[in-house]
Amino acid sequence: MATSITSRVSWVCDRAGLDSKQHRPLWRLTGGGRAAPPDNDMREMTVREFKLRLDAIGDDELCCGTFWLADDFLSIDQTLTREEIASAMEIAEDSHDASEGFNWWHIEWAISELKQGGDA
Repeated sequence: MATSITSRVSWVCDRAGLDSKQHRPLWRLTGGGRAAPPDNDMREMTVREFKLRLDAIGDDELCCGTFWLADDFLSIDQTLTREEIASAMEIAEDSHDASEGFNWWHIEWAISELKQGGDA
């Protein structure tokens, strides 16, 4: 039985003694169980946009995560332009499966998709 991200957030907040109405997820789950940006998702893959999304969460809230920079993409393919990196980031972001992780293989795959005409 599938569980909505909202009910998962409520469960986690209840366990931690937090008010779930004050906490909203940065990500939502799609029908296929894949993670997707929230409805007010960032469309520009910049640090500024990432910070704006994080601003919706209190500074003292616990969190963990990772992020990837343009240099990471360039370490795989030095020929990428800024626009191609942004497109590869969007492909990686839009097709991220939390069960598999956002890792080097995933970045390589996103670049490959881009080079093969993948749609961001």
